[in-house]
Amino acid sequence: MISQLSHIAIVVADNVMGGWLGATPLVARALAHSLEWPFFALGSGVSYGMPPLVAAADARKSYQKTTKVRQHALVINLGLALAFCAIMVGGSPLLHHMGQAPAVADLAQPYLWLIALSLIPFMLFQTFREYTEGLSFTKEAMYINLLCSLLNILLNYVLIYGKLGFPPMGLTALVGQPLSVVY
Repeated sequence: MISQLSHIAIVVADNVMGGWLGATPLVARALAHSLEWPFFALGSGVSYGMPPLVAAADARKSYQKTTKVRQHALVINLGLALAFCAIMVGGSPLLHHMGQAPAVADLAQPYLWLIALSLIPFMLFQTFREYTEGLSFTKEAMYINLLCSLLNILLNYVLIYGKLGFPPMGLTALVGQPLSVVY
């Protein structure tokens, strides 16, 4: 539960810090995430099938089976991430035909590319997260997610506003939930 709440904390922090950039970047972020959300949810849902398979194999002490489940899940999740990324990047020019202000579409497109690419490390993280949860190592994922939430807030501040010698990146620094797995 705490692990899931840390994902929500990342979204809230991104919305607050992105809101300080102004209305147009916040709307662009919301537009991009509304298009990314179905892929994020579908990818997460597919990966949720892994823990019961791992737990059953682990209970039978079939360590070869747990390894095979992890390998197959890795291929499936990585394949989904690449397909989702291709669809999102390939479809991103349609943002300019969705009735949004041109400034919003212009900001949303490169942001959509970034969050599309971030689905790849997210799905890799999901594979290993669900594998370890199937082995009953749930605290580790919780600690990683909590650490990532804090790191996300710190990096948002540094990268969005150009602190500690970094140039201000604005909206492109706000990649959001899926980026948390990179850390």
